Amino acid sequence: FESWSRTIRPHIEGWRKDLEIPEPPFQPGPHLFKVSLGAGCWRRIAIGGDASLEELAAAILDAFSFDPDHLYRFSYKDRFGRSVEIHHPYSAGDFDSASTAEVTVGDLPLHQGMCIGFLFDFGDQWDFDIQTENVNVDSMIGKPQVLERHGEAPEQYRGW
Repeated sequence: FESWSRTIRPHIEGWRKDLEIPEPPFQPGPHLFKVSLGAGCWRRIAIGGDASLEELAAAILDAFSFDPDHLYRFSYKDRFGRSVEIHHPYSAGDFDSASTAEVTVGDLPLHQGMCIGFLFDFGDQWDFDIQTENVNVDSMIGKPQVLERHGEAPEQYRGW
């Protein structure tokens, strides 16, 4: 069968790409996220699909009044259950991963309900949970926006 199928496969459209896994399409956005930091403290953030993950990190840190003076990484599970990490531009080479400056929000294979981790400051380990609430919302958006705030953000530098 295999030798026969190699002869026939180029002539049958459906067989040409039968083992190729298509890349997820770019999602231009805007995207709506609920970003939580502990119980009762969260922010709803809207950001365009063409914004870099570096811009998303800046929007999250600004929404929680954190200084952006530490390294960070985003992490999520791909459709095969493998962990994917995208690191701050200064540390991406150390982990052989993509940089947050190179990857846009729309490049991620996001869907409603998908969770993303955002670890900020590898020393203090601020662990933010990002839940995707909506992808490709109808309205247009320029800059990232904080749409809703709940709870007081903790002090970034505890005990200093």
